[in-house]
Amino acid sequence: IINSTKPPDEIALNTPVRVAATDATHYAMQAGLIISGAVLFNTSILGGFARATGLISLESIEKALRSHFKGEAGEKNVLGARLAYEGTTVSAGAGKACA
Repeated sequence: IINSTKPPDEIALNTPVRVAATDATHYAMQAGLIISGAVLFNTSILGGFARATGLISLESIEKALRSHFKGEAGEKNVLGARLAYEGTTVSAGAGKACA
Protein backbone atom coordinates (compact mmCIF):
# COMPACT_ATOMS: atom_id res chain seq x y z
CA ILE A 1 0.00 0.00 0.00
CA ILE A 2 1.46 3.32 -1.08
CA ASN A 3 0.24 6.77 -0.11
CA SER A 4 0.05 8.35 -3.56
CA THR A 5 -2.16 10.27 -5.92
CA LYS A 6 -0.96 7.99 -8.75
CA PRO A 7 -2.90 4.90 -9.77
CA PRO A 8 -1.08 1.69 -8.78
CA ASP A 9 -0.30 0.70 -12.37
CA GLU A 10 1.77 3.90 -12.72
CA ILE A 11 3.94 3.08 -9.69
CA ALA A 12 7.00 1.17 -10.82
CA LEU A 13 8.62 -1.15 -8.31
CA ASN A 14 11.47 -3.51 -9.00
CA THR A 15 9.79 -6.48 -7.35
CA PRO A 16 6.89 -8.75 -8.36
CA VAL A 17 4.17 -7.58 -6.00
CA ARG A 18 0.70 -6.23 -6.43
CA VAL A 19 0.62 -2.52 -5.70
CA ALA A 20 -2.21 -0.71 -3.97
CA ALA A 21 -2.45 3.06 -3.83
CA THR A 22 -4.55 5.44 -1.80
CA ASP A 23 -4.29 9.17 -1.27
CA ALA A 24 -4.32 8.82 2.51
CA THR A 25 -3.08 12.38 2.96
CA HIS A 26 -6.05 13.77 1.04
CA TYR A 27 -8.54 11.58 2.90
CA ALA A 28 -7.05 12.55 6.26
CA MET A 29 -7.42 16.20 5.32
CA GLN A 30 -11.04 15.61 4.31
CA ALA A 31 -11.66 13.95 7.68
CA GLY A 32 -10.10 16.88 9.55
CA LEU A 33 -7.06 14.96 10.79
CA ILE A 34 -4.78 17.99 10.94
CA ILE A 35 -2.88 19.08 14.05
CA SER A 36 -0.69 22.20 14.04
CA GLY A 37 -0.68 22.13 10.24
CA ALA A 38 0.49 18.51 10.03
CA VAL A 39 -1.77 16.02 8.24
CA LEU A 40 -2.04 12.81 10.26
CA PHE A 41 -2.66 10.11 7.66
CA ASN A 42 -1.53 7.09 9.69
CA THR A 43 -5.03 5.94 10.63
CA SER A 44 -6.40 6.74 7.18
CA ILE A 45 -3.93 4.42 5.51
CA LEU A 46 -5.24 1.58 7.68
CA GLY A 47 -8.39 1.69 5.56
CA GLY A 48 -6.28 1.32 2.44
CA PHE A 49 -4.45 -1.62 3.99
CA ALA A 50 -7.76 -3.34 4.75
CA ARG A 51 -8.98 -2.85 1.18
CA ALA A 52 -5.69 -3.91 -0.42
CA THR A 53 -5.06 -7.05 1.62
CA GLY A 54 -8.34 -8.31 3.01
CA LEU A 55 -6.40 -9.28 6.16
CA ILE A 56 -8.64 -7.16 8.38
CA SER A 57 -12.13 -5.81 7.89
CA LEU A 58 -12.93 -2.13 7.78
CA GLU A 59 -15.41 -2.78 10.58
CA SER A 60 -12.62 -4.12 12.82
CA ILE A 61 -10.49 -1.06 12.11
CA GLU A 62 -13.42 1.25 12.88
CA LYS A 63 -14.06 -0.56 16.17
CA ALA A 64 -10.41 -0.28 17.17
CA LEU A 65 -10.25 3.41 16.26
CA ARG A 66 -13.40 4.19 18.26
CA SER A 67 -11.94 2.28 21.19
CA HIS A 68 -8.64 4.17 21.08
CA PHE A 69 -9.93 7.64 20.14
CA LYS A 70 -13.02 8.94 21.91
CA GLY A 71 -15.75 11.25 20.66
CA GLU A 72 -15.05 13.55 17.73
CA ALA A 73 -11.45 12.35 17.40
CA GLY A 74 -12.67 8.78 17.01
CA GLU A 75 -15.18 9.73 14.35
CA LYS A 76 -12.60 11.75 12.40
CA ASN A 77 -10.21 8.79 12.40
CA VAL A 78 -12.99 6.41 11.35
CA LEU A 79 -13.95 8.76 8.52
CA GLY A 80 -10.35 8.98 7.32
CA ALA A 81 -10.01 5.19 7.30
CA ARG A 82 -13.35 4.76 5.53
CA LEU A 83 -12.50 7.31 2.83
CA ALA A 84 -9.12 5.68 2.21
CA TYR A 85 -10.74 2.24 2.07
CA GLU A 86 -13.19 3.46 -0.55
CA GLY A 87 -10.47 5.28 -2.50
CA THR A 88 -7.89 2.48 -2.60
CA THR A 89 -7.14 0.85 -5.93
CA VAL A 90 -5.10 -2.30 -6.46
CA SER A 91 -3.00 -3.08 -9.51
CA ALA A 92 -4.13 -5.84 -11.79
CA GLY A 93 -0.58 -7.20 -11.95
CA ALA A 94 0.28 -10.61 -10.63
CA GLY A 95 2.45 -11.02 -7.62
CA LYS A 96 2.41 -11.45 -3.90
CA ALA A 97 -0.41 -9.73 -2.02
CA CYS A 98 1.97 -8.68 0.75
CA ALA A 99 5.73 -8.33 0.59
